[in-house]
Amino acid sequence: MGKINKKWHLKNPMPKKATINQRIQWHADHARECACRSIPEKIKARMLERKPKLVVGVLTKNNGKYLLARETLEGGKDYWIVPGGKVEFGETIEEAAKREINEETGIKAKKLKFLAYKEAIATEYNYHTVIFFFETETNTRKIREDVEGKVIEAKWFTKKEALKLPLVFSAKWLFKKVVK
Repeated sequence: MGKINKKWHLKNPMPKKATINQRIQWHADHARECACRSIPEKIKARMLERKPKLVVGVLTKNNGKYLLARETLEGGKDYWIVPGGKVEFGETIEEAAKREINEETGIKAKKLKFLAYKEAIATEYNYHTVIFFFETETNTRKIREDVEGKVIEAKWFTKKEALKLPLVFSAKWLFKKVVK
């Protein structure tokens, strides 16, 4: 148990009549941002029942630049990410990749090349994903607004520019280890 983060508590009260998922998320955020008390055993047990999420990321390339999106992620912080999202039940990872890049940016990926996969595990934050990264090329520079409203902005960057951004861990790994 740590010292109370009053500022965090004032900004992040437990929702009234919180659902179990809201309670789990609140406690996961609390453990990361404050941790003034331990997670209740009942909530811990429910956290252990959760399964990893299967997600895709599509690194879209255009004339030496890569398309990245800025989103607010867990903990309320903004990061630049490789556009993508969750694989839906009954959908192949390639279908999910094409759907997600289109939903988030309006780009229609015709050909996909598998790049790598990366696990992102942070059990203390109740977060576990397996990310399958693909690459596609496009001639279009125009980016449409995200239909789901999660993307704050999307822009094109060189690898060098991208590595100077506040990238989410998996995107930083991708640019350092995979992108030539």
